[in-house]
Amino acid sequence: MNQAAVRRLNNGWLSLLLAMGCSAATASTPPDQPYGTVGWLAVSGDLQEAACQLDMASSRQTIELPAVSLRDLQRPGDGSEPTAFSLRLNGCIRAAGSVLNSQNNTLAWSSQQPIATLTFAAPADMNVPELFQVQGAEGIALRLRDASGNTLRPGTAGAPLFMNPGDNTLMFTVAVERTAAPLLANSYRATLDFHLHYQ
Repeated sequence: MNQAAVRRLNNGWLSLLLAMGCSAATASTPPDQPYGTVGWLAVSGDLQEAACQLDMASSRQTIELPAVSLRDLQRPGDGSEPTAFSLRLNGCIRAAGSVLNSQNNTLAWSSQQPIATLTFAAPADMNVPELFQVQGAEGIALRLRDASGNTLRPGTAGAPLFMNPGDNTLMFTVAVERTAAPLLANSYRATLDFHLHYQ
């Protein structure tokens, strides 16, 4: 395994295509064989070099946040109680890793643990760029934090994550936070993509 290369975890895929066609040409069918159908089968896949496999249940999640009252969001920075969610990684292998920690500009490394960085990608709030924009309600945005309480900014890799051999569960929280924009009560939604990179 090339430890210097950045490995990106993607879900493997398998496509299966079966096409059947009827053969009407008698020249292609031996005289002693009955008429029938012919077909072909195309199979493709993706072999990837990754230290861990993302659990299928973690790859697509819907998180329902509890209702928040306007009276709890009177000033910018006021927020709701955080809601926890997790990403589960299976079958992590023992491997060396190193990565520059963009949070504090230091080098994180291990001789036995693979290291991952996680990036959540979605539009940032116009008033508070470290928060994720929502659609619907106004005057609020979403703050994501890792298990250490560090804010995960839109499009920016978080602090390095050291993986233990075997299975790992990464914990996060998401909460509503008041911005400087005027409040408008309504339902809201946001879609966040995440990218897990191994070093």
